[in-house]
Amino acid sequence: MNIVIGISVAYFSNYFLVNMEGESWRYMLGVEAIPAAIYFLALFTVPRSPRWLIRKLNEVKLARKILAKIGGEEYAEVTIAEIQRGISAKEEKGTLADLFKYRNRTIMIIAIGIAFFQQITGINAVFYYAPTIFEQAGGSTDSSFLQAIVVGLTNLVFTLVAIWLIDKLGRKPLLLIGTTFMTIALLMAAFAFNSATYDFNEKTLAKISNNEIRTALSDFKGRSYESQSALFAEVEPAMNQELFLKFKRNEITNFIQINATLVLIAILLYVASFAISLGPVMWTLISEIFPSKIKGIAISAVGFFNSLVSFSVTQVFPWELSNLGPTVTFALYALLSFCAIFFVHKFVIETKGRTLEEVQEILIRK
Repeated sequence: MNIVIGISVAYFSNYFLVNMEGESWRYMLGVEAIPAAIYFLALFTVPRSPRWLIRKLNEVKLARKILAKIGGEEYAEVTIAEIQRGISAKEEKGTLADLFKYRNRTIMIIAIGIAFFQQITGINAVFYYAPTIFEQAGGSTDSSFLQAIVVGLTNLVFTLVAIWLIDKLGRKPLLLIGTTFMTIALLMAAFAFNSATYDFNEKTLAKISNNEIRTALSDFKGRSYESQSALFAEVEPAMNQELFLKFKRNEITNFIQINATLVLIAILLYVASFAISLGPVMWTLISEIFPSKIKGIAISAVGFFNSLVSFSVTQVFPWELSNLGPTVTFALYALLSFCAIFFVHKFVIETKGRTLEEVQEILIRK
């Protein structure tokens, strides 16, 4: 919830900063220093872990004081007794090598697979580049940032829906429903961009900001193209490689005629479907499938892998838009989302209503 609230607030912040004088993106980045500074100062009010205080420093008195603030004196005494029993039992901690033992194979396949598909289907590319996507659909800068706000609010609302449904429907049904509708939404976006036309007329040519590109395209007046690939095939020979790259990155949106409403509906359906499935369910699931011994190291490793995939997707996305075009880009994400449906169906087990021991028995037996 905190993640999606943060994303939504960021979209609002960017919308109100977009028309500032100069390069507004600098303000969009710089304003992040304010919550970062507040968070830094707030950390000084966070108490140290009672478990750590007892285990490392034998500070039972300070630990009791912290626990009493949280839940009262009785809660403090019970918790301290549990901590001390755990310390005396000297429970062996898991290591990174334990993750790759044969008995944990099925657990790791599920965790790594879900972490992979959560990001490879393009969610952070959509979140990070939402205004760019809407500009690709012919929207103005202001309207693109406004539509991004709607994306953030959709993400927030459907995360609440996921919290409401996750213990009613279960984890696996939500994943199957969500990935199915994600695939449909991504195909809708690919269809919308594939159906777009590109018209070269006096009005659209006048929008070109680069004089060299405007001159190179002056002979194209009166032409119309049914697809982006056909347009690129005609335009590329008319200019050098550097100008052609600038045209693809900055000017192509001036010529597009597209069903922008369909693009918006597709993106909102995609975000809503993600928000009820792969978004929150991944984190719920991986906290329920790992044995206690390796849970800490396992979730850290899976989280790192998840971030690595996210980083890769968001680095490649601008290149995909410029070189492959939005049609192929969204079609690729749709294919990966379709693969996610089969992965969930084949490998993921339902953990709803089962104890940790029951889940372990099922997964280790597999």
